[in-house]
Amino acid sequence: MTPTRVALIAGGSALVAAWLTAATNTRQVELIAEKPSGPVQATVQNPAALELSAEMERLQMRHRIPPVPRSVERNPFEILSLGDPLVQSPVVPKSLPTLTILLVGVAEDLTPDGIIRTAILSVHGEAMLAAPEAIIADRFVVEWIGPSEVGLRNLKTGGMRTLELP
Repeated sequence: MTPTRVALIAGGSALVAAWLTAATNTRQVELIAEKPSGPVQATVQNPAALELSAEMERLQMRHRIPPVPRSVERNPFEILSLGDPLVQSPVVPKSLPTLTILLVGVAEDLTPDGIIRTAILSVHGEAMLAAPEAIIADRFVVEWIGPSEVGLRNLKTGGMRTLELP
């Protein structure tokens, strides 16, 4: 290191040390303003300022009143007291959950009687093999199986639904 560099580092360090020392030893002078001897009346004629000062006064009065605990009407640790009527939950009609059925594939077997197709279905993410007239999830029956589609009949409504390969 050159002597100039050492002198600059030492001088800079001394300045930083002096600055930190001065910052910790400074006295803060408090300016004491004369407090008015009585209540100060606002001389502002602006209606918004008057409304704001009225609201501030109301809030200050509210904070001057100490809070009073409420009377205990019930015990939160008691499940049911003798005077309370029994509360029953409302009856919700049962509906069938939504059913997700996807056609994943169709398998074909060549037999002497002809081609026998089996549908490969995904019911709620589980693989299922279905032949014609098979019941699926107690809601559908397989009516027919084609090379790329399957016909399902709803057991309750009788409506038809066709699933196709993606």
